Amino acid sequence: RSLIATDYALIQFNPEHARRWLAFDLDYNVKARGTQLARQAKLPNPSRWWPWKVKGLPAPSLVMINPTNGHAHVLYGLETPVFYGDKARPKPIAYCENIAQALRTALETDVAYTGLICKNPFSGAWQVSFPSGSRLYDLHTLRKKLVNAGVNVQHYSQVVCRLSSKRSLQKWLDEYGFV
Repeated sequence: RSLIATDYALIQFNPEHARRWLAFDLDYNVKARGTQLARQAKLPNPSRWWPWKVKGLPAPSLVMINPTNGHAHVLYGLETPVFYGDKARPKPIAYCENIAQALRTALETDVAYTGLICKNPFSGAWQVSFPSGSRLYDLHTLRKKLVNAGVNVQHYSQVVCRLSSKRSLQKWLDEYGFV
């Protein structure tokens, strides 16, 4: 029998060599949290607000909610994947990681979650949502939307331009006491 994705509640969205999805684990009831934040901000119809919408963040491309406790995995789809591995360019990786870290902080996600395994939207075990305004993003647009929402996104050139070779990486690690 062949393996079918719908047979599994959890799947791996990204292949090992590329990142097309930025995945985050929200260990809180997303609807209740959105309602709470909307009430604090005195917004109309507080029960209709998602946490990211109240905070002015870009809408995730896909949301899978656990119907039992309301916890969710949110995914931001990238128009162009960011490649990882020995021959991958370090600047796009660092740029992507800085944006992911900014989203992780702004969404108050589980910091231990790596994003490797994610709720499967085709399994039937989760409530699946495509929030209003959801889409695929390029990294520059995602960064701009985060900055416009007041989120601090460290500019990748501050660190990565110095990390363009193994020698400069080793020097940087030595300089900042990581080795």
